[in-house]
Amino acid sequence: RDGGGAGLWFSRKRGYFWEESPATAVFNRLKAACTAGESSTVVKVEERSKTHRKPLPLNTVALLQKASLRLRMGPARALEAAEALYIAGLTTYPRTETNKYAASFD
Repeated sequence: RDGGGAGLWFSRKRGYFWEESPATAVFNRLKAACTAGESSTVVKVEERSKTHRKPLPLNTVALLQKASLRLRMGPARALEAAEALYIAGLTTYPRTETNKYAASFD
């Protein structure tokens, strides 16, 4: 708030808003903090860039581990999902159990 009074400080720990409802909730809180006739000023906006590297291809064992740990999928369901993605042309078939590839491999 302006005028040197008590301020409303806001810091988002989770990064970006990926859904509209949390962003709307924060906006409504800020709007309610500004009563009629008062104004607010944004004093600092921080932006950071982050480079995301391409993930390494998964071999079958790593695929099953990640499906189990992150998606809570059993091995049969994980392999069915992988097969469906392959048939749809969205993934490649894991032909090898290695993660070392030639420099020309993309």
